[in-house]
Amino acid sequence: MRGWKGYFRDPSMAKLPSRSGWNKLVRETSSLSLMGRLKAVNKFFNRWPYRLDAANYGKSDYWATPKEFLMKSGDCEDYAIAKFYALQELGFRNVPMRIVAVRDVIRNIGHAVLAVYLDDQVYILDNQTDMVLPHTRYKHYVPQYSVDEHYRWMHIPVSGKAKQRQ
Repeated sequence: MRGWKGYFRDPSMAKLPSRSGWNKLVRETSSLSLMGRLKAVNKFFNRWPYRLDAANYGKSDYWATPKEFLMKSGDCEDYAIAKFYALQELGFRNVPMRIVAVRDVIRNIGHAVLAVYLDDQVYILDNQTDMVLPHTRYKHYVPQYSVDEHYRWMHIPVSGKAKQRQ
C-alpha cells in the first residue's frame, strides 16, 4: 500500500478523464471541514460503476491500485482503497483510517468499506451509499478484518456470555 501514495500527483494520471474531476474536487473541498471532505470524497468515487474483479482482471479477487480503479473502476475494496488515498491527499494523513472487510449478514456476502476515525467516532464510507454515517448505524455489517498501510487486525466477535457481562 505504501507504493500507492501520491497517485493523484503521478504524471501518468494526467491523461485519465477523471483527473479533471479530481482537480475540481480538490478545489471544492479545500475550505470544507473534515466531515465535508469525507462526504465529498465518498460521493466522488461512488460515481464510478461497480465492476467485478472477474470482468476487470479475470480473477475472483484482485485489490486494484487507485490508478487501476480510476482507469477500470472496480469492486468494493477498490472503492475503499481509492478513497483511503484520496483522503490522505486531502489532508487526512494523521487521521486513522482502515479498509475493513465485513460480512453483510442481510445479503450473506463479503463486502469492504473504509472506516475513518474522526472526532471520537468511526465513520463508514461505503460504495453502496453517498451517506457517511457512524459505524454504529451499520447493524448488518460484521467486521472480519481491517488493514491500513502498517497493520492488520482480525475482528473477533464477542460471545453472547461476554456481551451479557458488559
